[in-house]
Amino acid sequence: MSILRGARILLGITGGVAAYKAVDLASKLVQGGAQVDAVLTESAREFIGPASLNAITRRPVHGSVFEPWTADYAGHLTLGEETDLIVIAPATANALATLAHGLAPDMLYSAVLTSRAPVLVAPAMEDSMYRHPATQQNLEVLRQRGVTLVGPESGRLASGEYGVGRMSEPATLVGAARMALGRDGVLAGKRIVVTAGGTREALDPVRYLGNRSSGLMGYAVAQAAIDAGAAVILISGPTSLPTPYGAMRIDVQTAVEMKNAVSDAVKGPRLSSCLLPLLITVQRTCDRKRSRSQSWDRPWRSNSWRTLTSLRVSTSRDWSRSGLPPKRRISSNMRARSCVTNGSTSWWQTTPSRRSGVATIR
Repeated sequence: MSILRGARILLGITGGVAAYKAVDLASKLVQGGAQVDAVLTESAREFIGPASLNAITRRPVHGSVFEPWTADYAGHLTLGEETDLIVIAPATANALATLAHGLAPDMLYSAVLTSRAPVLVAPAMEDSMYRHPATQQNLEVLRQRGVTLVGPESGRLASGEYGVGRMSEPATLVGAARMALGRDGVLAGKRIVVTAGGTREALDPVRYLGNRSSGLMGYAVAQAAIDAGAAVILISGPTSLPTPYGAMRIDVQTAVEMKNAVSDAVKGPRLSSCLLPLLITVQRTCDRKRSRSQSWDRPWRSNSWRTLTSLRVSTSRDWSRSGLPPKRRISSNMRARSCVTNGSTSWWQTTPSRRSGVATIR
């Protein structure tokens, strides 16, 4: 279950061109199960209207500090005190200055002063405004108060210039929100090392020996650990999955690289858990591409790494009981190797070699 489910999030939107991204952010938070209350500043209403946010969140969109109070709703007091997280995206240079100086000119900033919930801010402005000493000083004041700053990113700005000032993407902000909500979780103060994805062992400059591991389970474990407040080191093989926000990702290709990365990661205090796969390594590779007619004898050895598992199959009938398809069965007196990554086993069809304990890949 996502940590967003049931979370009450106050989404503050200020008057910047990136305000349109806030609608997508609200949608992603709602899809994650959060209850989102949107607050638009007066200048933000020049860029987006409350109707879009109301349709997405199914909640009233707030703006004026003079909204009528009821028995169950006390304006900025209710918004600030009954929220689990405040997200301000985009946060213009004016918004940063207002927050840093503790001003309360409208509903959003009044709710921020009322609340004791963590605050996440996504700055967005022109490069020259972001680099101005006054803006940098305001950012430093907010950091000292414990405000989480996400971005800004580099790229093309509204003016057409390229520089630092783009608001972080909604997916990144959702990850930052999950991390902020879980920072006091059951794993707070713990360090966890997770390995994910398969490895690729080069046979020659063109071919490699690998498996179909996508890394989905390892990345899900890493995200769950972050949701629980842990500091996560994610050692990943080749994969196209996005890195969970807050995880320190180390990319590797081969089993030896993963072994060395894990050995380095487990050093130091506060290590709570280390999830490891079983791997194989290719001990000898070719410096040029092999043709189809060349022998593939002894491409790798079984003693390359201690975590390599080797098992002898007695009869092919044993494999039929294990559920393997007929083309994957291995005949009697044949040695097979398995590469187990995150609980998934990949098998290679092998034939006996002249040398004991060595298999040849078909």
